[in-house]
Amino acid sequence: MTNGQGTLETTGGRETTPDHRPTDVVCVVDAGTTGIRCALVDERGQVRGQHSRELVIDYPQPGHAEQSLPAMWDVTVGQLREINALAARSGHRVVALTLATQRASIAGLDRKLRPVTPLVLWMDQRGASELDAMRAAVDPSIYSRLSGMPLSTMPALATLVWLRNHAPEAYAASAYFVGVQEWLLHRLVGGRPQVDRSCASWFGLLDLHAGRWSADLLAAFDIDEERLPALRAATDVAGHLGDEVADATGLPHGLPVFLGGGDQQCSAAGGGGVRPGAATVNLGTSATMVFPAAVRDVPEPEGFVRAAHVVEDCVSVEGTIPACGSVLRWLRALLRYGDDDAAYERMSADAGQVEPGAGGLLFAPTMAGVGTPHWTAATGRMTGIDFTHGPGALVRAAMEGIALQVRDVLRHLPDG
Repeated sequence: MTNGQGTLETTGGRETTPDHRPTDVVCVVDAGTTGIRCALVDERGQVRGQHSRELVIDYPQPGHAEQSLPAMWDVTVGQLREINALAARSGHRVVALTLATQRASIAGLDRKLRPVTPLVLWMDQRGASELDAMRAAVDPSIYSRLSGMPLSTMPALATLVWLRNHAPEAYAASAYFVGVQEWLLHRLVGGRPQVDRSCASWFGLLDLHAGRWSADLLAAFDIDEERLPALRAATDVAGHLGDEVADATGLPHGLPVFLGGGDQQCSAAGGGGVRPGAATVNLGTSATMVFPAAVRDVPEPEGFVRAAHVVEDCVSVEGTIPACGSVLRWLRALLRYGDDDAAYERMSADAGQVEPGAGGLLFAPTMAGVGTPHWTAATGRMTGIDFTHGPGALVRAAMEGIALQVRDVLRHLPDG
C-alpha cells in the first residue's frame, strides 16, 4: 500500500521502498506508544523512506501501563541505524534530526540521568486515587483555566502525585521527571533534560498563557521546578548528535538535533492544522481531534484539553479518546490475527463482512478511561454478545465504538 509519495507503507520493522532521487533529508523519529518509526523527509515534506518497529507495553496490574526507557532507546538506535543505511543506499544526505513523541507519560531519573522508575504511560490510571486530594489542593476550574488540562489521570501530574504518595523512595531518588522527548534528546545530545512546550503542556504544570512552568501550580502540589525539564521551543536546536550515538547509528557526527514536539500537535501541523478553523483528526494509539487557535483568542470549551502547539503563539484545543488503535492491537493479539504486516487488513476484511450494528453487539472501548468531555476512570464494556458473534463482529463492534466516541466528542463542541 503506497502513500502516494514514493514509499511503501509497512509495519513490523520492515523497510519501505525509498524514492531513489538523491536529496537532502531530515530524519524524523516518531516515538509513539505503539512503536518507533523513523522517516526521511525532504524539504517539500515528501517521505523518501521509513522504517518502524513495535514497542512492548507492560500492564503489571489492572489500570497500570508502563514501558521501559532503556528498551525504547535500544529500539530507537536500531531504527536510526536502519534508516541511515536506507538513506545511504538511496544517495540521500541526512542533514538534521528531530522528534515527534508521545505525551503525558513520565519517569523519574537520578542525578546521573539513569531511570529510577519505568515510564508510566499517559493511559495509566493509577493517579485516579489521588484526584480528590488534588481537587482539594486547587479548584478544578482554576487549574483548567491556567494549565489548559482537565484535573484527571491524563496529564502526568496525577502520576507524580501518586509516585510521591505510594513510591516515596523512587520519588525522592528522582532528580528529574521526564517524558519520552526529554529522555531521547538526552541520549542523543547529552545535557540536562529539555522539553518543548507542546510536550510540557501534558505535565499539567505549564502556565499555558505565559509559556512557563506555573509557580502557583508548583506551589499547590509542592513540586520543585528544578526537577522539571528546561523549556524550549519546538524549532530550537537541542544540541548536536553525540559521537557514541553517531558511531552506533552511522549518522553524521555533530548532526543538529531539533527538539520537535508532541506527536498529536506534529500530526496536526503535518495535516495543515496550524490556522484557526483547520481541524484535524488523528487515529493512533489514542484518537485526537485538534482545533488550532491563537493564544490570545483560545476558547475554553468544557471538557476539552488546551495544549501549547508546535506553532509558536498557537494553542491546540483537543478532544481525546484514550483508547483507539490500542484496542485494535489488543484484539489482534486476543483473536490471534498474527503480527505480520497484513494482520490489520485481515481484521478490517472480517469486520467488513459484518452488517452495521455488529449483530447487536455493543462495545465501549474505554479500557484506558473516558476522555473528552467526561474525563472519568473506566473499564471497557461489551453487551449483547451471543454464540452468533465471531471475530469479525468483535472487530466491527470495536471500530463502531471508536467511531461513536469520536462523534460524541464532536457533538460536545460549542457552536462555531
